[in-house]
Amino acid sequence: MLSLYPNEKIENQPVVVRKIDKKVGQNDKGYYHLQISYGIKSYDAKIWNDSPEIGDKINPGCLAYITGVAKDFKGTIQIHINKIEKIENPSQDLINKVIPSCYLNSDEMEKSLFEIINTINNIHIKQLLNNIFTNDTIKNAFLKKQQEQKYIMHM
Repeated sequence: MLSLYPNEKIENQPVVVRKIDKKVGQNDKGYYHLQISYGIKSYDAKIWNDSPEIGDKINPGCLAYITGVAKDFKGTIQIHINKIEKIENPSQDLINKVIPSCYLNSDEMEKSLFEIINTINNIHIKQLLNNIFTNDTIKNAFLKKQQEQKYIMHM
């Protein structure tokens, strides 16, 4: 699910639920608005059903299998989810596929971060980023340590 096209069907696609909110539409019917991702791609998604069971089982940060269809909404892809099922106890292999990550150690990751910053031509933006990432609290939160010396660069 890296690149979706309008009317493309999605079948049992694993995703990370980044955000889920219950809303009420113009027709006074409830629905769920979600932000989901796979790898570095994020998508806006809707579940046109306000079943409380969805809100009880699906929460931000969980992995879930979705089935639905990609729709064009004002020039961007929006996924209309027909079925969503929380993945209980996902395997490390599945987590690695769904969540963007790399296996660099913290020193290598930090070095790469500053190499990227050094490629920026705008001196003001470069200085801002250097100021931000020389703050250890911010830098460590950005290069968040995960299990088994695995680091995730949050985007």
